[in-house]
Amino acid sequence: MKAFKYGAVLKVQREFTLEDIKRSLESMKGIGMNTVVIWPAVFWWEDRTLAHYPFNTGRRILEMADELEMNIIMELEGQITCLEYMPDFVMRPEYFAVDADGHHLNKGTGYGYLNYSHPEVRMLLHKVFESAVSNYKDYSSLYGYDIYNETRFESFDSYTLQTFREWLKEKYGTIEALNDAWERTYYDWSQIQFSNWMWASVMPVVDYNQFKKFNMGRILREWSAVVKAIDPHHPTIADNVYASVSRDEHYVLPQDDWNVAESVDEFGISLYPKNDAVGLTPSQRWQTLSGVHSASREGRFWISELQSHNVAMFNPFSVVKPHYLRWWCWEAISHGAKGIIYWKWDPFTKGVQTMGRGLVDTRGNYTVRAHEVKAIADVLAGHEREFAEYDRELPKVAILYDQLNHDFTKAYSRNHGQKLSDSILLDSLTGMYEAFWEEGVAADYVIPRNVLSGEVNKYKALFITSQVNVTVELAAAIADFMAQGGLVVCDGRFGAVDNLGMVHTVMPLGTRNDVLGYTFEDIDPEDLNIRYTSLTSSEGNKDELELELELTGYYERQILAIYDSRVEVLGRFDNDDPAIIRTPHGKGAILTLATFMWYGYFMEKPKAVLDFVRQLADRYALRVHTSSRKELKLSSLRGKDGLLLFVTNYGKEDLMADIILGDLDSNSCTIKHLYEGKVQELAVEADGKLKFAFEISGQDVSVIKVSFAG
Repeated sequence: MKAFKYGAVLKVQREFTLEDIKRSLESMKGIGMNTVVIWPAVFWWEDRTLAHYPFNTGRRILEMADELEMNIIMELEGQITCLEYMPDFVMRPEYFAVDADGHHLNKGTGYGYLNYSHPEVRMLLHKVFESAVSNYKDYSSLYGYDIYNETRFESFDSYTLQTFREWLKEKYGTIEALNDAWERTYYDWSQIQFSNWMWASVMPVVDYNQFKKFNMGRILREWSAVVKAIDPHHPTIADNVYASVSRDEHYVLPQDDWNVAESVDEFGISLYPKNDAVGLTPSQRWQTLSGVHSASREGRFWISELQSHNVAMFNPFSVVKPHYLRWWCWEAISHGAKGIIYWKWDPFTKGVQTMGRGLVDTRGNYTVRAHEVKAIADVLAGHEREFAEYDRELPKVAILYDQLNHDFTKAYSRNHGQKLSDSILLDSLTGMYEAFWEEGVAADYVIPRNVLSGEVNKYKALFITSQVNVTVELAAAIADFMAQGGLVVCDGRFGAVDNLGMVHTVMPLGTRNDVLGYTFEDIDPEDLNIRYTSLTSSEGNKDELELELELTGYYERQILAIYDSRVEVLGRFDNDDPAIIRTPHGKGAILTLATFMWYGYFMEKPKAVLDFVRQLADRYALRVHTSSRKELKLSSLRGKDGLLLFVTNYGKEDLMADIILGDLDSNSCTIKHLYEGKVQELAVEADGKLKFAFEISGQDVSVIKVSFAG
């Protein structure tokens, strides 16, 4: 039977004896762990006379794990290059990556990468990877190889420049086509250099950022092929930091979860929710996990590093309490994680993180966090099949995230930082997700190809925010989604340019503007108050709608001209301009908000936005399951014979509520509380939905198995 993978990173120190390592593995096994990530996977400090130097320690660890019936993941690249593929005795200065000014990138305190375009670096890395895989591949305890933990690469060197030129040639075909898009005057591809010039066209910078993401995927595919040539049977894994949709500070790495997930067998992330006094809010954690699940192949992903304790000696604000681990683990699992690995097993004893991290103390004794880890492991072990096979229950809402739009938004806002945040797109996405989370609406993320392929049609609603670039093809696919009964909700700047940055003559959507029935005319930062009709009573005579509710727009008022009689105005700004517009199309409709509503919620948290979301959710039935207490947050995994429901109380007070389950295939179900082992009956509501009374302690998570009859 497949089992959920649960464990920790063991950073092997040169001071460790084999007996020390075995004691650590036994201690991990003792609290229910079944998987260990070993880093580094090369042991240059070993006795060079050993037969399998520098892999003797790794081989012995795999033997120990086999005896303990544990799995091992060998981490081949974890950003400390001198302990991995580039020992100091072969390192040369020209192997460093190069910054935009031509200087070597070797001034940081860690998190290093070298120039992965340099042919000698590639050769040396391939050689170490090949040797490691050859030494480890035949052990039954081996699960796979993490070929790049926390992916990142940027270098302005001649080798990377040549790859960039080749990428541009593949994209544009002719130098004349590139000149048209870039507003340049090249005669030959060899004349192209890295450039930040955007005054005449943003495409040099947009293309460069597209290339960076492509190049990261190319590197991963190259490394994966090196591993697979020797060991085709074990998976390759790569990890990002947080998620593309949630943390804009990682944009420069570059960060593209979909690209990384497609370039290796299995995808994971590092998740550090409490690295400082503020940390990630619950909704930000859920947003991160929703994004990673959406990007992963078949939805299942790794938490390749989960914070186990404080960052380092002088950072008490990052201390991890046991109930945090309970929150974080079940949040990840309920969003489709296939494995959780804590960073790390024991505290750091040297380096910048000294006295940071750890589930055990410096003497190897279990901490209170380790006891929480065991409590989680006990629940996992009791229902191995469900946790290994069930996947996240399909939400009814999809949110569009476009990597190219991210690049456009960054470029357009970059020269105006004193007036406009260049993170406006992710801020808008975060504001949207938080408002959904507050109102109990689950959401996936889709990218343009999911819309173009029709895969988006499995959702009831598609939300689009600040999607600056929309091609004719994407506009047609959005229209098809509506025609089949889907609801589209858009705000911010929508469909202003094509994918080469050329403004549509008619906005939004260019030649497919007919889908909307209105045109964009201008903007104004004043008169942002909105009066609108209740969305739950907006059917019927559009001339008799009463604008009795209020909502505050944000950042700008878009001036729209309606030309199609189908269009309903559901809300107006103070000056009577249309603010909320509904355009029917086929069996569905598009709802246009002529302002930056989600960005406004991110910035100021107006309650009126939550009221608006609540109306949308009620009117279009956008929730999967519901609670009579909105403070309780629900998430779920689903399988053929039942579902796993996770109920989280982030508050300190105990709560009682009714939980109502929707969209079940059976009216005859039983529920079991997995922590307590208590079995409870369900009541059938008049509309066929199932309800049960529920009680939960403060700052707790309940895990419930709902078994379908028959």
